[in-house]
This record gives sequence, C-alpha cells and structure tokens, in this order.
Amino acid sequence: MLQFDHLKDQLAQSNLYYLISMGLEGAYTFTNDHYTQAFGPSGNSLLGQLFDALVHPEDMPIARTTRLQCMQYPEQLFPLMVRKADRHGDYVLTQWECQALRDDTGHIRGVYCMGSNLTACLDEAGRPLLACDVPRIDMPSHETRRHLANLMGLVTVLQQTDDARQLRSLCTMIQASAQGLDGVMRQWYSVSH
Repeated sequence: MLQFDHLKDQLAQSNLYYLISMGLEGAYTFTNDHYTQAFGPSGNSLLGQLFDALVHPEDMPIARTTRLQCMQYPEQLFPLMVRKADRHGDYVLTQWECQALRDDTGHIRGVYCMGSNLTACLDEAGRPLLACDVPRIDMPSHETRRHLANLMGLVTVLQQTDDARQLRSLCTMIQASAQGLDGVMRQWYSVSH
C-alpha cells in the first residue's frame, strides 16, 4: 500500500498521467483528478463504477486478463493498452502499467494502474507521430490480441464439446494460435531487446 500511497501523493494533480485503483471485482476505489476529468460523466466521480464499463468491447478480455494476472503475480507490473470511452463518448487509446494493490498485511485488495492517453500521439490515420512526450509500449497489440482472442474462444468451445474428432480439431487450432502468439512475442522480444 505504501507504493500506491506514494504514487497518489505524486500524481493526484498530474495533468499527464492517470492513476486509478480498483477493488477485486474491478470497481474504482480511487481515480486522480486527471482521470476523473477525462472519463467521469461531466467530470464527476467514477468511484464504485466498473473499470470495464468504459473499455471498448473488443478490449474487455485483455483488460480482465491483465487484472487477473496482477492478482496472480502481485510482484509484477503488467502493461495494458485499451481504448476507453471518454466523457464525450469518444474512444481514446490509453496505455497502462498495472500491479496488485496490497494492504498493510500483504493481502491483495485490488489492482492499481498508472496510465496515459496515447491518442494525442497518433495522426488522423491512427499512425504514431514521431514526436510525442508520452512513453509507449511497442508491443504489437493487434496481433497479440488476435491470437489471445482465438485461444480464449477455442477454449470456450473446448469446454462445451465431448466429440473426440472435434476435440482433436480444437487442439490443433489451439496449438496453431499458441504458436502464432509465441511467434509474435518472440519477434517483439528480439526487436525490443
């Protein structure tokens, strides 16, 4: 909690970074002023509302997965890039780093995230601008999301079937999606390091 309290002190009045925390179910427990002004209805409080309520529907699975990863591996920071509906209903591209939020006894109480708006770093066609003050994660999010979404969908189908032929076919498709995701990650890792 000490780390988050320090961030709250540092970023409460930030005009560049968003700082939020959410409970175990994903409802806001804290938002700094910058986030509230950008995403709160008429700039009003979002406390108690779900983080996912403002996330683009296509980005919800990755947002939920990231939240669960934070709780599963509480010492790690996890990157997240999602589109969120601002208070005018327009989607903006946001980038986050998220980590488990622990209380003084070490129990996980939720997740906190520090983020920024990347929309200002894109031209009208959605391409990155060369000069931008906001740091970016250069992970190929579309390709990563495509393989991850395939895997999640295939697992859902797998859970609902008993047909041996269909099981073999699903396993082949799962393996292909996993290999595709592995390839994207290996390529990203080799370029970024």
